[in-house]
Amino acid sequence: MVVENLRIHCRPDLPVVVRPGIPGPETDGFCLRQGDVFYVTIDDTLSFEGVLNTLLHEWGHALAWNYLLERASDELTAGEITESRFEEIAHGPEFGVAFAAVWRVFVGMILPVLKTHAR
Repeated sequence: MVVENLRIHCRPDLPVVVRPGIPGPETDGFCLRQGDVFYVTIDDTLSFEGVLNTLLHEWGHALAWNYLLERASDELTAGEITESRFEEIAHGPEFGVAFAAVWRVFVGMILPVLKTHAR
């Protein structure tokens, strides 16, 4: 339900596929663009709250994806920049604005419905 509502109210430029997995030892999830699709992978051992927080964070990356991040992703893959430099670029001002938009949709439109269903 959360993903469906994000697709409607916070639509990135490309479709988003959300999938469970083990993203890595120091991360709960990641967003990766492959071709014309964003893939959001979330650690399937997280609590519900952890999955939700990670989903919103990674959705912000899909929403904020731009040329600069695409180039940085290619440079990271080629070994031309460090992981820490990539993280700086990925969490820049564009991400902040996108994450705020995702958070507002979640708090204003999705969370009230989740609370109703939890009763």
